[in-house]
Amino acid sequence: MITLRAATADDVPQIVELDRVLFDLDAWSEDSWLAEVEGEHRRVTVATTEEGALAGYGVTLIPADAADAAELLRIGVDPGHQRRGIGSRLLSNAVSAAARHRILLEVAADNVTAIKLYLRQGFAVIDWRPRYYRSGADAVIMQR
Repeated sequence: MITLRAATADDVPQIVELDRVLFDLDAWSEDSWLAEVEGEHRRVTVATTEEGALAGYGVTLIPADAADAAELLRIGVDPGHQRRGIGSRLLSNAVSAAARHRILLEVAADNVTAIKLYLRQGFAVIDWRPRYYRSGADAVIMQR
């Protein structure tokens, strides 16, 4: 069973480790993750197993003003837990939390699995940024 809950500073080392596995050159630093966990208008959610292991995480910036767009900053699921609906749950959680807002996100164009997930959740492609990521991958900009 997977549980979603708000992340704490104690989760940051596990999040950093998983982020490095998933995003390699584009992984965030420990300081960046701590700033997200403790930051105003940030919502960091972790998915944990019954044993307490980190299975995934999601980060959303939700501004106080409903006229401003929310941003889905990051979703990551441990490779050993992928294809079990965890990414969908994290995304649904973020969408629910930002329900008053238009939501924007950027995703690597070669991350076909994530793009399909976002499309299923009602996101649409609105723009493209060539060679946006350090790996050289283009970014697809999506909105819901």
